[in-house]
Amino acid sequence: MERETFERVWQRVQGRAGMLERQLAEEAESVAFYRWLMERCPSCRRETAALRREAEASLRALREEYFLRGGESWEPPLEQRRPPMVISALRQQYRQEQERAAGSTGALRVSREKRAAILRGLFLRLIN
Repeated sequence: MERETFERVWQRVQGRAGMLERQLAEEAESVAFYRWLMERCPSCRRETAALRREAEASLRALREEYFLRGGESWEPPLEQRRPPMVISALRQQYRQEQERAAGSTGALRVSREKRAAILRGLFLRLIN
């Protein structure tokens, strides 16, 4: 393989690895948020449990891909603190899911769009 071709391929691989790590961190953050929301909003528990399961499935798939690419396990960062107001946290997570969906492709995009729609419904239900 020519050196130029190798460098071009290597740059593409490196870019994808960085994107995968970002997606892993985002999904881990989503899982942590849904766990927190289940505790803080008992009336949202059913919907939140479904959202958490979906985020966990996406996280598992991303972790498998990470392992297959690099041979190493990925561990999520420590959980972030959440604001005390459920409404504020829902609004923030809804925006994040929308932004993340716009930057994703395939099944991950569909999952994030679905989660954003459900969060919007929960938000509207809680403010009415």
